[in-house]
Amino acid sequence: MRDRTLRTLGGIEETIFMDVGKDRIKATPTEYEDRTTPDGKTSSVHWLRFSFTPEQVDRFTRESVVLGVAHKNYGHMAVLPDAVRAELAKDFG
Repeated sequence: MRDRTLRTLGGIEETIFMDVGKDRIKATPTEYEDRTTPDGKTSSVHWLRFSFTPEQVDRFTRESVVLGVAHKNYGHMAVLPDAVRAELAKDFG
């Protein structure tokens, strides 16, 4: 089941985003070899970065933030709980 599912999610690392206020910030996959293979199978783990402007950092600390996936075979959006958002905001310091 896992292998079959991963074969349907190739390129998922290119479809992750974070909505901060009115801005949608696309994730940038880090450079590593085990992402999506030429045959379309994705890795079960991905490392991603989000680049924020100072204004977006400020809004991240004060407003709701949505993390989302917009892959053709899997879509999901979730509001980050305040405690999670506060903990992640420490990375900006």
